[in-house]
Amino acid sequence: MSDKNCWYNGNSGGKSQPICKKAKNENGIYDMYGNVYEWCWDEKNNEKVVKGSCFNSSLQECSKNTKKTAPAKTQSLKIGFRVAKNV
Repeated sequence: MSDKNCWYNGNSGGKSQPICKKAKNENGIYDMYGNVYEWCWDEKNNEKVVKGSCFNSSLQECSKNTKKTAPAKTQSLKIGFRVAKNV
């Protein structure tokens, strides 16, 4: 994990950043580290969870696959979602 592929507290200016401004990951996907947490569905526990890291996370936190529970109605500028489609 480095400045080239992650928005974190050392380079974000304390706010979320426009997408696709950092390098793609090894799978060709942009913005997988830092910037905003993502809402995800945890099928095992049948609940909505927040995963990842955000613009005020440390660089070390960005390299972990963190999972946090949050009430379903939680609203925050630090949380977003990724639209995905199975092919």
